[in-house]
Amino acid sequence: MTVAAAITSTVHFSILALSRTPPFSDAAWSGVFAFEWPSVVYALDILAWDGFFPLALFCAAPAVRSKLIRRLLLLAAALALIGLLGPVLGRMDIRNIGILGYAVVFPLAAALYAFRPPALEPSGA
Repeated sequence: MTVAAAITSTVHFSILALSRTPPFSDAAWSGVFAFEWPSVVYALDILAWDGFFPLALFCAAPAVRSKLIRRLLLLAAALALIGLLGPVLGRMDIRNIGILGYAVVFPLAAALYAFRPPALEPSGA
């Protein structure tokens, strides 16, 4: 997760701090800082969220005792990983599957984990 956070932080800070300042604001740099496909920063952000983020979830899920939350984390990871197919196949609509994983399923799992009622705890806990 540290790698994902480092990449996405660098990408977004670079866009905010550099993309509108000379010499980075001229047309020669548009393919680097444009947050649309294809661009360097977009490819790096996809790597962070559809590559390293699911790896972190695959590693974290076994440590979660609740079967429901564990399954939601694995589902979020799988969906995010599927999002990598978008740039590979040249179909960025497929990337929306990955967004569903980290923007919908993962926050649900995190909320359940943060506010888990006793019913989500395994029996005997």
